[in-house]
Amino acid sequence: HDFCKENNLTYHLGGGTLLGAVRHKGIIPWDDDIDVDMPREDYERLLKLADKFPTPFSVKHFKTDNDYVYPFIKIYNPKLQVTEFFGQQSYTSGAWIDVFPMDGVPTNMRFRKLHFFVVSKLRFLFQLKNRGYQSPQNKESKSYYLKRLVKPAIALVLSVLPKNVVFNVMDRTAAAKGYGSSEYIGAFYSPYGVKASFPKSVYSETLQNEFNGHLFNIPVDYDLFLKSQYGDYMTPPPPKERQTHKIEIVSLKD
Repeated sequence: HDFCKENNLTYHLGGGTLLGAVRHKGIIPWDDDIDVDMPREDYERLLKLADKFPTPFSVKHFKTDNDYVYPFIKIYNPKLQVTEFFGQQSYTSGAWIDVFPMDGVPTNMRFRKLHFFVVSKLRFLFQLKNRGYQSPQNKESKSYYLKRLVKPAIALVLSVLPKNVVFNVMDRTAAAKGYGSSEYIGAFYSPYGVKASFPKSVYSETLQNEFNGHLFNIPVDYDLFLKSQYGDYMTPPPPKERQTHKIEIVSLKD
């Protein structure tokens, strides 16, 4: 928050973090990371200012680290080492904040869904290129044998392409419709898909809301934002539906 304020960067709490701010006045008790949304222009400026971010935190992105496996910015705190599991693979890094770029999206819902669908498939290719082929585990799945055939074939084709080519095609497709000229905006790299798209008027003003004892930025029409993604967002889900990342805390340094 302080860094964005000092550098005139626009941000808002997003996803489960915005939900936590409104419903719990802090992090959701079963959540394990922070979500932040930024307009594409501010997001790109954050990348350029990454080396000025205060220690011990580090700003990571594929544009600056070719071995990075995510299509969006993560800000890490190396003092708290965490292992995150993806199927048969795992990555150990600091506790993180996810920063998602907000891009323009089509006003027409059919075209908007198509735009999100295309980016999601390009993201699949990006992840397959970066993380490599992982054999499907659920043999009861109807698509098990299809995945066993198709994924290795796609991975073979991708092996001849540089990583940055796959990323650039995906990211430019996400940013194809400019934020400034669009009536609707969305976070293509959010796990909520097309639900993470709203009229830009949701962000026409910025409010301050308590989160873990501090005040942070939230969109003025947070109600529309949260209803779109969660429906009756003030009612917590039953325990069996409370989702978390598959993580394990490795170490905590002073």
